[in-house]
Amino acid sequence: MACNNIALLIGIDKYVSREKLTCCENDAKIMSEILARDYNGEKYFSIETMLSDKGKLNQVSERITNLFNNHSADIVFFYFAGHAAKFEDDTYLLTADYSQTCPGISMHHLLCLAAKCTAKKKVIMLDCCFSGSFGTYNYLNHISMIPDDTVILASTSSGAKAYGYGEKNGVFTSLVRDAINSNIGNIFGEVTTEDIYKFIQSALSPWDQSPVYKANILKPIVLKKQQPKVTVEELNKMTHFFRNKNSKKKLSEKYIKFSETSTEELRYNEQFSLIEKLYRYGLVTPSNTSENLYQTALSNQTIELTNLGKFYYDCCANNRL
Repeated sequence: MACNNIALLIGIDKYVSREKLTCCENDAKIMSEILARDYNGEKYFSIETMLSDKGKLNQVSERITNLFNNHSADIVFFYFAGHAAKFEDDTYLLTADYSQTCPGISMHHLLCLAAKCTAKKKVIMLDCCFSGSFGTYNYLNHISMIPDDTVILASTSSGAKAYGYGEKNGVFTSLVRDAINSNIGNIFGEVTTEDIYKFIQSALSPWDQSPVYKANILKPIVLKKQQPKVTVEELNKMTHFFRNKNSKKKLSEKYIKFSETSTEELRYNEQFSLIEKLYRYGLVTPSNTSENLYQTALSNQTIELTNLGKFYYDCCANNRL
């Protein structure tokens, strides 16, 4: 399948007239590694990365405009790590050549570009101070205005500081990486922006830094595809194990009796391995909930579908997967 997701990643450490940072270029590189390919190596995003040497206002402004002028993409993704500052009634993402008269990209301008973009989905991720103010149309009255089909994930609240891990990486972007590298995806391995936010929010709960999530979407935006936990083919086998979604399946010792020669016993072993996987991911459960699967088989008891299992059973039975 052709890649139709595009990303612009900006990380600026070196400023002409602001203190230098140490994490932002590395963070942009991390995001590139995260987004580039899915679990099987297929290209998932077409990526342009801009670091300090290409971080001047005219360069950054041109590339951001070009990004949001792409109206046919499935996902348009914008990421910024660097300094940000408030001026009057707006907040600015500071470019490398920052000055009082030309500080950088205003969040209001960025919001307007996102609103005009007709790509199917838009994700804006900001790892900088004051990033939580993005998506606020009227900064004085704090009226939220999130464009259609858009998710905003910010590293910190509107008036707070974003932290780094020593000299290598920012806390926020490191947690984005950790979230995607952990097993947080759904049963099909899809990791959404909301999954990432929940992971970061939980991890940062002891810190002063609190991430911000704003969304105006009808369907979750899948930012990464991990190895599926259960394949569609394996889910379809539930319709063979159970006559209907409310029926039960009886297990016995033959399911757990191992043999390298008996074809029948091997078949039961394979079935039990799949049942174990369905159990692991919350699709089936022993009818006697005080027992585990092994005990259920030893005592010739039954298993049944969980509510989640019943949902996917219906999907399989009605060819909706």
